[in-house]
Amino acid sequence: MTAHKPECSRVWKRYDLTCPRCQELTKGARPRPGWSDTRRQMDAQRIDEIKAHDFAACAKRNIVCTCFDW
Repeated sequence: MTAHKPECSRVWKRYDLTCPRCQELTKGARPRPGWSDTRRQMDAQRIDEIKAHDFAACAKRNIVCTCFDW
């Protein structure tokens, strides 16, 4: 993935057409993944882990399940 040039004057969607990365973005390239993308992925993974956990097994042993306590 191409990097923005050091003197790129891009502000949000107003691209600097002399910058190679801005040119890629105007042609439809996907933006780099950011913090929110990673957060969504981590949240989805946690939900899958909670759904896969067998809470009934803890209840059968008469213990309080603390598997997902922080």
